[in-house]
Amino acid sequence: MASKRRRLSSTEGDLEASFAQHGVWIRPDSVKLTRKGVLHGLGAIALTDLEESVVLFQVPRRACFGASEKGEETDDETVDSQADLAVELLEHLAMENSPFKELVSSLPDPATYDDLLFLKPDAVELVRGTELEPVIQNKISRLQNEYRNLPDTTKAKIDLQLFCRASGVVLSHLNPFFGNSIAPFAYIFNCSEDNDPNILWELDEDKDVIRGIVVKHTRAGQEICQSYGNDLATTELIYRCGFVLAKQKMNDVVSIYWRDIKDSSLAGGLSRTKEQLLLDAGVLDASPWFGLDHLSTVEIPVHKNDECPAWFGQLSTATYVANLSQPEVEKITSNKMFKVDGLDEMDCCAIKLACLSQGKITDKEMHKIASYLLKARNLMAATREKPNKKEEEDEEDEEEDLLWEILTPHLIDGWEIYKSAVLDHVRKRLAKLDINACSDLNVAHLVSQERLGLEKAIRFLSG
Repeated sequence: MASKRRRLSSTEGDLEASFAQHGVWIRPDSVKLTRKGVLHGLGAIALTDLEESVVLFQVPRRACFGASEKGEETDDETVDSQADLAVELLEHLAMENSPFKELVSSLPDPATYDDLLFLKPDAVELVRGTELEPVIQNKISRLQNEYRNLPDTTKAKIDLQLFCRASGVVLSHLNPFFGNSIAPFAYIFNCSEDNDPNILWELDEDKDVIRGIVVKHTRAGQEICQSYGNDLATTELIYRCGFVLAKQKMNDVVSIYWRDIKDSSLAGGLSRTKEQLLLDAGVLDASPWFGLDHLSTVEIPVHKNDECPAWFGQLSTATYVANLSQPEVEKITSNKMFKVDGLDEMDCCAIKLACLSQGKITDKEMHKIASYLLKARNLMAATREKPNKKEEEDEEDEEEDLLWEILTPHLIDGWEIYKSAVLDHVRKRLAKLDINACSDLNVAHLVSQERLGLEKAIRFLSG
């Protein structure tokens, strides 16, 4: 896990008192901040047995460092820039009477902080060949651009290295509340090693507070731990926090890039048109990383085992489209798209492309697959309870996954002709990963996970 090197200018008692002055409520005699008996650095332990549903903390917006004004939160939580808050952090550290003196002093010292990969001098080499290689390259480039765009008066006080390190401190302690801020207690609690937390945070928009709520029985003396995300991948944990959960199977994937698929095809031309066709069909996914949405991929899940994996259908279809001639692409894009009530444009586009790749382009065949898909989705919907907003987003992903789970086994015999090409893509991707070259333990774990997924794919393709 990331080390939490914090300066000791204030005691844990000073920090709690400072939180209280900002309106933070703490359940009396229930928890204390400490550096003893916790997973890493500064953490918290229960002073008494805590039962499920007990509210331990209530934190108002005004107590959170960097919080936006109410109503001014950005809708785009994917923006990966810490520039403004990094500069603000450095300014508050330099103030004699900062209202957030105790909080900012409890954070790692930006002058020496280097826990995150993009702060390492050999950062790009460390992640060479992994999912994080383009991510780290992009982050370093964006940090340099952000620094160049700072006012000259600011650059006169801080250099590029300090700016980058302060950005790293902010990124590794940022909480998704009040427009992204550093929230009392939420920035301190360690991540549960088994990703099974005993506290969760809940936002009350009406009262403009967040509450820390106990979610399972916790004994006195036990550490209060949170989850840094139930659907996180190893790449995200390393990038944002500087550690891995080695005991857990994460939401890890290995990406096969469209640029590699098209570059190995026999047919040239219309690369962007082909890519858009595959994106419209859900064959390719745009990269989830900020600033890398131009990198389209087929993702191979590391820990998901399927007899007819969806990625094989996607990768086969992508290989088929990559090898289409210009007239063939123009014929597909100019033809009227087949439509079925209850299915959206992506579903219909995927069904048409999959059938085309097998030479089965008949209305009868396409409607047959559409019927399977509708029945499967109706069955899925019938087993669900009324979802919340987050669950609705998960449902959309599940429905997209289901599309290719239906398509792949239905057409898998025809896709046999693409196996050798798909196998070649996977082997080339595996060849880029050398675990013996890893000098960083976190990256070594990431490489081992990615190799695991690719080796599983090779076994499937060779079987």
